[in-house]
Amino acid sequence: MRKILLDLKKGPKHWYHEVIQAKIGPKEIALGLSVGIFTGMLALPMINILLLLLAIAILRINKLAAILGYVLFLWPTSPFIYYTSLRIGLWIFGNGKIESVSDVSIELIKQYGIAFITGNLIFSGSIATLAFLATYSITKTIEMIKKKRESRMVR
Repeated sequence: MRKILLDLKKGPKHWYHEVIQAKIGPKEIALGLSVGIFTGMLALPMINILLLLLAIAILRINKLAAILGYVLFLWPTSPFIYYTSLRIGLWIFGNGKIESVSDVSIELIKQYGIAFITGNLIFSGSIATLAFLATYSITKTIEMIKKKRESRMVR
């Protein structure tokens, strides 16, 4: 756990290069990134970082990919995430309506709490699944290209 916390200090650029150069498979990278994105998008301030650390420890996912995914969706995208989560939840439960991101407020989230949480879980899960599929595809392609280059160099 201490090593994970020390790695947090190095920054996103370092993490990206570590993930790309790691001697792990595409599945591990994709799973780590998607778990990081999922926890980063969850509307549970401070609890989501604990969930991420717990997932890293239990699932043995690539910690650098997970942290990179978490940081990508942390604060800069929060208004968009909250807005979309609330829209999805309201659409599912069929009550209330919001027009723009500026309409989202703490009071509105409290008023439609169950709809918001449901929408947030669906939205976070969907984006994390898409991220897994895209990352796996990209890293698998990169791995195949590297293997082709290595086989040409051996000849």
